[in-house]
Amino acid sequence: SPVSIGASPATAALKHAVNDYVDTYNQLVAMVAKDIDAKTGPLKSDTAAQALSRQLGALTLTNIVNDGPTGSPQTLAEIGVATNRDGTLRVVDSDLDAAINQWPHVVEKMFSPGLLSQGDGLSAALNSIATKATSSFTGLGASAIRYGEAQSDLADLKDKASSDADAMRTRLTQQFASMDSKVAAYKSTQTFLEQQIASWNAKG
Repeated sequence: SPVSIGASPATAALKHAVNDYVDTYNQLVAMVAKDIDAKTGPLKSDTAAQALSRQLGALTLTNIVNDGPTGSPQTLAEIGVATNRDGTLRVVDSDLDAAINQWPHVVEKMFSPGLLSQGDGLSAALNSIATKATSSFTGLGASAIRYGEAQSDLADLKDKASSDADAMRTRLTQQFASMDSKVAAYKSTQTFLEQQIASWNAKG
């Protein structure tokens, strides 16, 4: 009997990829949010960490497929990846199903790692964020260098303070010993004078 051979989109695999991305993204956002927390975050004043947070927050609205058919989705938001108030993401299943049914190849292209070299797809967008975040000039790489230098400077200051304290302790000990010797000499002289005066008074 006749056999039909064709290709159909891997709908389940695409949905799984989208949900995996959202889960991983939420873990990263939670980590960054903890580090830049205005009260307890160790990187609350770090401009590179703040920039990373903003770049991640804008990712769902970034065009990651620029050569798709007219009217096709270009952003994650347009395939059902929505942003919550706390900056985390969620998948709107009905919107994702509709996007996969109508534009399966476009959705697949969004998550294709093979487009990285072409600067297209989610991999390229994430790679761009990672490059900026790890930059040794403006990103967290620069912050790491700056913090390392500050740590080294503090260690040097600590050593100097310890050395200065030892020198001060030695100098004060010597000064105390010298003053103690002088006080003892003054007391001895005072005792001698008191005895002489008492002797003179006794002789009338």
